Amino acid sequence: VRLNYSSADADVGSYAIQYKQNSSEVFEFTYYINDKFYLHDLKSSIGILYDYRVKAIDKAGNESPYSDVASAAPLPIKPTLTIVPDAARPGQSLTLTASGFMPGESIYWYLDDSDWTFTSCNADEEGVAIINYSIPSGVTGAHRFKAYGWSSETAVIKTYTINDYVPKVTAPATAKAGDTIAVSVEDFGWIEPDSHKYIEIYINGIYQGNIDAYNNTAEGNPAAGSGSFQIPYTLSGPVEIKAEYTEGWGESARTYTALTAINVQPAAVSLNVTPAGRHSGQQVTLTAEGFKPDEYVY
Repeated sequence: VRLNYSSADADVGSYAIQYKQNSSEVFEFTYYINDKFYLHDLKSSIGILYDYRVKAIDKAGNESPYSDVASAAPLPIKPTLTIVPDAARPGQSLTLTASGFMPGESIYWYLDDSDWTFTSCNADEEGVAIINYSIPSGVTGAHRFKAYGWSSETAVIKTYTINDYVPKVTAPATAKAGDTIAVSVEDFGWIEPDSHKYIEIYINGIYQGNIDAYNNTAEGNPAAGSGSFQIPYTLSGPVEIKAEYTEGWGESARTYTALTAINVQPAAVSLNVTPAGRHSGQQVTLTAEGFKPDEYVY
């Protein structure tokens, strides 16, 4: 039960609060306090009606008459828990707000069935506790967040579904052997502000280089980027393009992979002889096209 009171006299030094069960005729308990509110812990007396009255005491020791009697019955503590945003993925931050706890009590936070708290805080004067939780890499699916009040011995649990990333790589549907194509990637995990992720690109299983997914914004974003890569001259037909990135180390490592295919037309080699109609002993020019740049032609 929270009591709020005030006095018109600015010289008040303290207050005297008396309380009793409503069924009693005499006020049996007196509590002296300097604050302008009083929190009466009655978790063992749920539903029992109590009477309260208060008087002010100035700094010289003079006392005012007692106030009128106010009555209240403590209700069971039934905390609630909200989590925003409604949907999030690894790397993003959640705001967890637990309400309805005892003012000032210690709140311990747990994830799933762990016996170890991942953080703790104190509820404010309204019994509200707020924390931010950064979702670790690889934590996806349905998870339970629990807030436990130490003094009230009360807990609230909320299930929250953490969505996963769906990496994607895109490239032109067709190209000629030797062409330079644009390859784009997106949704390769979370990337913090002013940070890089170097996403490896493979063509038919051969490493070709990487795409620098750079986040130059002031907020985190899903990793995305693009780059230019040359189709090897020796390839033709359906060709696999793979994008891959691994974050973390050891057991916590997470690899993002995306695949696409491109239909490669074989390199078209041609030979021209000019000018036409020359006779034996005359000079002609032979022009061969469609070879790889800088390769030696016999």
